[in-house]
Amino acid sequence: MAIAMFAVLACCMTTMGDHYPGDSLDLPRVLHPVLVGDLSWGANRDEAMIIAVARDGTTFMTNKKVATSALASEISRRLGAGAEHKVYIRADARARYGNVKSVLDAIHSTGLKNVAFLAYQRRNPVTLNPSLP
Repeated sequence: MAIAMFAVLACCMTTMGDHYPGDSLDLPRVLHPVLVGDLSWGANRDEAMIIAVARDGTTFMTNKKVATSALASEISRRLGAGAEHKVYIRADARARYGNVKSVLDAIHSTGLKNVAFLAYQRRNPVTLNPSLP
């Protein structure tokens, strides 16, 4: 029985979430995540602008590889088509800051200021000093 439950769990876990070509993303883990407005609803919408930055610096938008130089025009096109005025960034925890910064620069060049980073909540908080409560 336990083996059957493990097989079902493993199958469900492999089909959950967004899948991007290339390496899978390992999102950063935070102790105290903040839901900003309708973040949980907005990020799950089909037309949400979610930009993924892989560990190697490859950028994806809606499961399609997009060059960082073409990102601003793609965002502007979607805004013109009535997309939400918010961009969600899924950056791999090991992605270089320069790659994420170039994505942020492309977003800000379109005039958008509403940007949210997607992260996982850390389940077991790490205490730096165990003697403190």
